[in-house]
Amino acid sequence: MDALRRAASVTANVRDAVYAAGVSTTTLAQAADVPSDVLDARLDGREELTIADLVNVGGFLRLQPTSFLKGATS
Repeated sequence: MDALRRAASVTANVRDAVYAAGVSTTTLAQAADVPSDVLDARLDGREELTIADLVNVGGFLRLQPTSFLKGATS
């Protein structure tokens, strides 16, 4: 799997987790200390998610950041 596919898979996992939690991206952005427009761009795949994003989003959703990597490895 190439790097772009892995990044897209991680982004999809984050989006799915946010949707499952029923959290608005505005609330999530505030909790993750990221501007809403930046987080929206990252969740839409227009910008790459950072490790800090995965840690902050995971912390807010009470998920391990590594849970976002499922399907994106090997």
